Amino acid sequence: MSQVMRDTGTEDYASVKRSGLSANPSPRAADAPSRGIKFPIGDTMTKHMTRQLLCGLAILTLLLGTAELRASIIITGESVYDFSSEYDEAITRAAVNVVDESGLTLQSPDVWHHGNDVKALHMWLSEQFDPTPWIEFDLGAEFELDEIHFWNNNESDAGNLRGAESIDVYVSNTPGTAGNNTDDGAWGTKIATLNPSIGPGLANYAGERFDITDTTGRYVRFDITDNYGDTFGGFSEVHFYATPEPATMSMLALGAMGVLARRKRRA
Repeated sequence: MSQVMRDTGTEDYASVKRSGLSANPSPRAADAPSRGIKFPIGDTMTKHMTRQLLCGLAILTLLLGTAELRASIIITGESVYDFSSEYDEAITRAAVNVVDESGLTLQSPDVWHHGNDVKALHMWLSEQFDPTPWIEFDLGAEFELDEIHFWNNNESDAGNLRGAESIDVYVSNTPGTAGNNTDDGAWGTKIATLNPSIGPGLANYAGERFDITDTTGRYVRFDITDNYGDTFGGFSEVHFYATPEPATMSMLALGAMGVLARRKRRA
C-alpha cells in the first residue's frame, strides 16, 4: 500500500478519497509530511493567473476611463479654403499664414509661442476697410471639434490693434460659396463667439485656448465682427482640436486584452 496509507491510516485515507484527491498519489506527494498534502507548483500558478487577471481588469478599467474622458487631439493638415480679402501690397500678409505654423516655435509638447513681426510676415491681414473680414478652413475630414487654440495679431509696433476682438465661429459639413457671408445664418451653424485678448506684441506669445461645444463638421469659418480699433483685421495662427472617436478607444481596449491573453498562454 502507498506511503500515504501507512502514514495517515484508514480514516485519513477515507478523508483524502472524499476530498477528490487520488487514492494513489504520485511519489512526490507520497513524501509529503503527515500534516497534509501540498502542491506548491499549482498554488504558484493560481496566484500568477490571479495577478494576470487583476492586471487585465486594471488595464481595461483605465482604457474605459480614458474613453470616457476622450482627451482632445490636435488636427493636422487643415487648409484655408476661402477668405474675404488679404493685404498684398509690397509685403504679403496672406491668409495661409494662419495655418502654416510659420510664426510658431514649439517650446514643449503642445506648448507653442508666436513671434512678433513688425510687418506681420507670419500673420493674416485683411484689406483695409474690409467691413467683415472672414476666413474659412477645410479640416480635411469631419471632426468632433472641442477646442480652439488662437493667436491674435501680434505685431510689435501697435499693429496689434488690428487683432480680432470678437469672432463668430461657424461649422458646416459643406463648404461655403465664394464671397458668401454669414449674415442671417446663410452659412453653417454658429457654435461660439470668441473674445480673444489683444496680442501682447511680444516674441513669446502663447495664445489662448477656447473650449467650444462639441460639434461635428469639416469646414470652420471665422467671422471677425470687431477688432481693437484699426481699419484692418486679422490674426496670427490657429489650431483646432477634436475629440477622438469612441471606436478608437475601444480598439485600444481590445488590443490590451489581446496582449493579456497572449501573456496568459505563454505562462
